[in-house]
Amino acid sequence: MSTKPLDRILREPEVKRVTGLSRTTRWRGVKAGTFPAPVEPTPGTIGWFESVIARWQAELRAKAELSERNTEHQLAIEK
Repeated sequence: MSTKPLDRILREPEVKRVTGLSRTTRWRGVKAGTFPAPVEPTPGTIGWFESVIARWQAELRAKAELSERNTEHQLAIEK
């Protein structure tokens, strides 16, 4: 039987370091539905599960790669 590694809760400073997004930008994203909502492990304390932030980054990367491929394809058609 294998044990699943714990999913760390990242606090504000670490989420800023990992994402490069300011607190204001992250909260705007939460409100717009473009950034994951935080969890509240204890009253008045918020954070984000590390796996949720990693998934958000992977989805963002996939969108960027798709956009880049579409741009390259469009440029090839225009030649």
